[in-house]
Order: sequence, then C-alpha cells, then structure tokens
Amino acid sequence: MSCRILQIDRAAQDTADFIEITSAIAKHAAEIRGRYNLQLSDAFQIATALEAGCEAFLTNDI
Repeated sequence: MSCRILQIDRAAQDTADFIEITSAIAKHAAEIRGRYNLQLSDAFQIATALEAGCEAFLTNDI
C-alpha cells in the first residue's frame, strides 16, 4: 500500500503536504519506536517521512 499525498495551498504562498497514515506506516513506526526507544509520535513522524520519500526531516524539538 502506498502513501497518498494531498497538497493544499494556503494563501497562495505556502504549501503543506498531508500524508495518509497507512497500516504500513504504523508498522514502520512501531519498528522504529522499538529499535530507537522513541516516543510513538516521534516514530510516526519519522516513519511517515521515510515512507513518503523525504530527503530531509526538520523538527523544532529541543
């Protein structure tokens, strides 16, 4: 099952990509969480980025 990316234009300037959370992403998040001892929300963010083919991941976490 592949990810579906929905793109929404905000004020005709910025775009945001919304990724549908699939069972494949959830499974990948569980594997990442177990392997790296991450919080579930962090593991979901990383799994989603990987499944969507992102080349970089930015966060505001301190």
